[in-house]
Amino acid sequence: MGRLRIALAHPVAGALAATALALPGGAVMALLWTASADPVPVDYTLFGPAGALLLTGRIGAVFGDPLIQAGPFELAPFGVMHLLGVRGSFSWTVALMTCSAATTFLAAVALRPVLRRDLRSSVLAGAGAVLLGLLGPTTASWNLGHPAEVLIPIAWLAAGRLALADRPVLAAAVIALSTGFEVWGLLGAPLVLLAPDVRRLRSAAVGAALHAPLWLPFVLAGPFRMFSYAWEVRAGSVLHALDPTAATFPWSLRLLQSLLALGAGAAVALLLRRRHARWGVWLVPVAVVAGRLLLDPVLAGYYWDPVLVCGVGALVLAVHERHLVAAAGAALILLLASDIAPPVPRAAVLLVAVPAVALVTRGRGLPRPALRTRTSPARAGG
Repeated sequence: MGRLRIALAHPVAGALAATALALPGGAVMALLWTASADPVPVDYTLFGPAGALLLTGRIGAVFGDPLIQAGPFELAPFGVMHLLGVRGSFSWTVALMTCSAATTFLAAVALRPVLRRDLRSSVLAGAGAVLLGLLGPTTASWNLGHPAEVLIPIAWLAAGRLALADRPVLAAAVIALSTGFEVWGLLGAPLVLLAPDVRRLRSAAVGAALHAPLWLPFVLAGPFRMFSYAWEVRAGSVLHALDPTAATFPWSLRLLQSLLALGAGAAVALLLRRRHARWGVWLVPVAVVAGRLLLDPVLAGYYWDPVLVCGVGALVLAVHERHLVAAAGAALILLLASDIAPPVPRAAVLLVAVPAVALVTRGRGLPRPALRTRTSPARAGG
């Protein structure tokens, strides 16, 4: 028993155990999906062929259809499924369970309050990963064809931990790489502000240097029509309330939406930066997503998945630190991520709630860990 406890204290072993515990729930969700009339994931008819083009080297044709709003990292696994010829309920169940298990493993690592060997962190992260499986995003994001809604916040959490370890340049690199799932991964940029020494110019240069190679080959090989797409403005959105005649939401308005999201994230990062930046790893992404949702024209249900991921992470950290008020704040974030009210009011409340939770966390404990010279990335956040 003692050896088992020592083994489970390791981040990888703990994440594998959490994945095994969450597997039955993921299997049930996958079976419920594939038992329906059409087991194929949403948007697979677009993403599968596009991913196959990517994997077979025909990059000039990948983004010829404006409907392709996914990045190469998101297209690739669907391309593998397309090239393997996945067909039928059984094959899709196995494929979706595999993807769900991989996502759960990454989530279990990202949810750890501390990254060093620590049994309590393994147990709490495992519980958080199982909770995410029960809430749905680790499996449903694949069923709905948009795993980026879970994988991008996981990448952001890694970037936040790197920022805490005084590695803002590496944090900027991870954020730039997250755009390979979907372009909005760039909205994680405020996490760099959590670093003690931000080194803004160098971080921006590294981010741009890594972002360009991800997308430039597709632009040069062309045609690249991603930015010619316009979203339908749906009833219930802020834009529809302001202008009921508005029919479409082009990329130019996406840029304005991004400014609000970046501003919200930067405000929370600066609020927490000096002494309690560990909370910012979870709260900055929630603020960013709340700003994004407030002005979104579509308000798809899976757009709330990043809030679920980070809300569970904040809850795990609050329990680990025995911070009852912060745990209540994390529970409020999770409640707002559920379908208890129309999306716009929930996003507005969330945009106010996150700074409030940040102020609460500033009032007690959790100062930034003292940095010696250069800690290794493996000890970030610990």
